[in-house]
Amino acid sequence: MNSFLVGAGGFLAGLILGSPTSRRLAQAIWHNKILLQNEKIKLVIVVRTDLGISSGKVAAQCAHAAVISYRNAEVQSPQLCQSWLNTGQQKVVVKSDKPGESVLLNYVKLAKSKGLVTSTVIDAGHTQVQRGTLTVVGIGPGPETVINEITGKLRIF
Repeated sequence: MNSFLVGAGGFLAGLILGSPTSRRLAQAIWHNKILLQNEKIKLVIVVRTDLGISSGKVAAQCAHAAVISYRNAEVQSPQLCQSWLNTGQQKVVVKSDKPGESVLLNYVKLAKSKGLVTSTVIDAGHTQVQRGTLTVVGIGPGPETVINEITGKLRIF
């Protein structure tokens, strides 16, 4: 019993301090709970609207985010990823509510704090924006209710 309490305390301390192992264990527990509850799983892509890029460029950047998000989910949460694949890979593209890179980075930080898979798309600078410009971020695939806490008020692109 005593060793259990020590282990549980270590797990909680690691979770609070952001230990990658504790974070992965918490994600596994939470993802299994999601799968058992049969909650919808989706990916939300948040687009910066202050860059003035064309709709074709936005589409390409969103495609990058979807691929990166999928690959990250395969590694970080394979069961959740498989469930997302089996249920139609729901994707929603929304507009950032404020201009600037820092706004998107705040969405990523908040999503990570909730144990969600994230992706960032940094442009190579070949066409419409400077190299290194953050254009879009992906949040998920993950539980719809958790993602909606972060992006639910953003408008559809």
